[in-house]
This record gives sequence, C-alpha cells and structure tokens, in this order.
Amino acid sequence: MLIVEDVLTLRTVGRRTRISAGHITAVILLILFVCCLYIIGLGQAVPGTVSSGLENVEDTDIQMPGPRPKQPDVKPFRRILDHPEEIGIVILPGKEPAKDRMKDMAAADKLKPDKAGSQDRPVTVPGSSAAEEEVPDDGTGVSISVHVTFHGNGGTLSVTEMTLEEYYLDLSALENPRRLGKEFDGWYIDPSCTTAFTGIEEGQTRVDLYAGWKEITTYICDDRGYITGYSDAAAVADEGTIILPNSPDCLGVEAGAFAGLEYEIFEVFIPPNIIYIAPGVLESFPYLMYIEVMAGNPAFYSDGGVLYKADGTLYVFPAGRDNWGAGDND
Repeated sequence: MLIVEDVLTLRTVGRRTRISAGHITAVILLILFVCCLYIIGLGQAVPGTVSSGLENVEDTDIQMPGPRPKQPDVKPFRRILDHPEEIGIVILPGKEPAKDRMKDMAAADKLKPDKAGSQDRPVTVPGSSAAEEEVPDDGTGVSISVHVTFHGNGGTLSVTEMTLEEYYLDLSALENPRRLGKEFDGWYIDPSCTTAFTGIEEGQTRVDLYAGWKEITTYICDDRGYITGYSDAAAVADEGTIILPNSPDCLGVEAGAFAGLEYEIFEVFIPPNIIYIAPGVLESFPYLMYIEVMAGNPAFYSDGGVLYKADGTLYVFPAGRDNWGAGDND
C-alpha cells in the first residue's frame, strides 16, 4: 500500500493527495487483474518448440512456424499512473508531493551555514586564552626590547651587555664582577654608585649598570690586592690571632700593614690566596708563636708552626719562641 501511494503521489505534481483505503484496494485488484491477463496472453503467444530428432546437429534450430512473441506493452500502466481519475481513483488533498518536499528541503539546506566552512573558521570566545593573542606586557602591544650595559668601574666583568625581552633582570643569575683588593657591593645606576639599581621601569629601552665596590672586611688593600692596613683592630687581632682574608682578590700583605698590633699577635693563619708576604711583616710580632698555612697555597707551607717558601726555604721562624720569657728576665 505504501508503494502505490508513493507512486501515485509522485505522478500528481502540484497536488495534495490523500487516497482512501478502498480506492487503494481497487487499484491493487485492477493491477493484479491486468497482470493476470498479461501472463495469460504471454502463454498463448509463445509457440511450442518441437524437436526434429536432430538435437546433435550443429547450427540447427528447428521451431514451429508462427509469429514471434511481442514485448509487453507498458503503456496501459503509464496511462493509469498519469490519469488515475479515468479508472475512478480520486486524489484527495493531503500530503504534498515528494518531489516538492525534496525541493523545499534542498532550499532549506542552502540557507543553513556551511558545516565544512564553519569548522575551518575559528570561534572567538571573549576572555579565553586560545582566542586572545599573547603580546608583551608593555601596555602597547609592541614587543619589548631592553638593552642593558654593564660597567665594571675598575673591575672585571663576566658579561658586558645583554638584550632583554621583558622588564625584568635577574641579577642573581649573573656572576659577580671582580676587582683586586675590593669586594663587590652591588649594581648602581650612576657612575658614582650612589643610587642602587632596583629594577627596570616599564617603557625603558636602555639601562646602564655600574659595579659598586667596597673594602674587604676589616682590611684595606691596594689595587694589586695587597693588604696595606686595617679598619678594625679588634676584629683583626681577635684573641691574639690574625686570620688573613680568604678572598681570591686579596693576594698579599705589604710591610707596615699591622702597625700598632705588634705586641698583640701570637698566631697567624695564612689562606691559599695569600701568595706574597713582605719581609719583616711577621718578624714584627715579638710574641708570635705559631704560623699555619692552609692547604693549597702555591707560595708557602708550614711545618711545626714555622713558615717555609714553596721551594723549602725557611722564611719566618716565629720570634716568640726565642723571646719567650725574655721579658721576665728583664
């Protein structure tokens, strides 16, 4: 029943059809009747084939005389489909023809957005990190470039300049500059080292940094790295013992460096970085009893509290060992 309804509806373009069950039954019966007549007609039109007894003879086909069967005529079926009213079929208003529905669906699809195109076009979502392009945080959207120049102020630098892509400089990642006889005291923004560097301001494109320096703790040194004096006598002669500074930028001791402390010193400790001691420096301590050279010193070594040069030459014998008790006798 559904097949018949679809066919009838397809042939009545522009009409809204609704076929009742009785009419559909009548049409089916009519079609069956016509089909039966057609089959009967075919059976009468096909002549019988009689064997001549020569079935084995090649290229021989014997048939009974008579007209050949004709192809079935389909015109009656087309007539019924095109003009159902001639056989009493009434088309009632109902569903719109399938062809018209297909046209309407195609038109509706044209109005819909292209799926493939919509997948290729990115969707912008306000506030999402994927939709917003990241730009340097300088407030203008322009890429940041800050040129930093380092000035040693008499010292040796590990790096002289660099270019940053942000308003931040991590000074802890840099190796401190060095200067003989001085300790590094941080970075400043002026050559006189009066204003310490606190950071790069937004919008700056160039920064000049100057190394600041100070004296080695409790000592005063010259530009060669030699001790020439002291700034805190109590700290230098703490409990009668001098411990020379263990700094790679302090290399020796000049004569007269400990003037005023001669009678207060009993022991002296020499670190590996002290490679020069002027003659007479240690001999000026009349009560000096012991000299100790720490391991790794390339210029001196000690044995039993006595100072020797690296080649084994005796350099200083503590004067206190000879003078011990001499004052009591006087």
